[in-house]
Amino acid sequence: MLFLTSFLMQEVFTHLGLPLLGRPFTIPSSLYRSSPLKIHFRDTELSNRHILLIAKLLTHAIYTINEITFIKLKFIVNKWRRLLVKNIRWMTISLWMLGKFTISCSFMGVYVYASEIFPTNIRNLSIGFCEMMSRIGGILAPYVAVLARVSPFLPMLVLSLISAIGGLLTFILPETLNKRLPSTIKESSER
Repeated sequence: MLFLTSFLMQEVFTHLGLPLLGRPFTIPSSLYRSSPLKIHFRDTELSNRHILLIAKLLTHAIYTINEITFIKLKFIVNKWRRLLVKNIRWMTISLWMLGKFTISCSFMGVYVYASEIFPTNIRNLSIGFCEMMSRIGGILAPYVAVLARVSPFLPMLVLSLISAIGGLLTFILPETLNKRLPSTIKESSER
């Protein structure tokens, strides 16, 4: 899960400046002002598993909508084309920012969930392994941009598919809300 989340996070950070064209820090920095919203979202009665599921599926939906917008725009030939072309940049920026917000919510929740799911005696080792996999995802993320040479829709398709896979993998994770944390490997396997 950390691999997928880090992959998405690094990909968004790597390519976020492209649609912003010269103002790469103004709009993204405004998202960090929404931290109280993220904290409130995190401290609700929802479990970490549900937060991860919601964030991953929202990310998938956002990047799918972004991809469909570009595909539709390519085939529009009527009088609305000029209006859409003029506003497509802001639609793209808005969708990227919304995607960045959902990925950061997911990134925040995945670390808390990872610490709850592993038994106490191997928790540090397990978190370290997950962090290593996360870094591998971060290393691979910039190579998605190369796919744009094949087709301009492929990078967005990859982001959408990775978000969907992350959302589906969330279904196999055990529930940890109001449950005692496992102390041993045996307790963890009994969940």
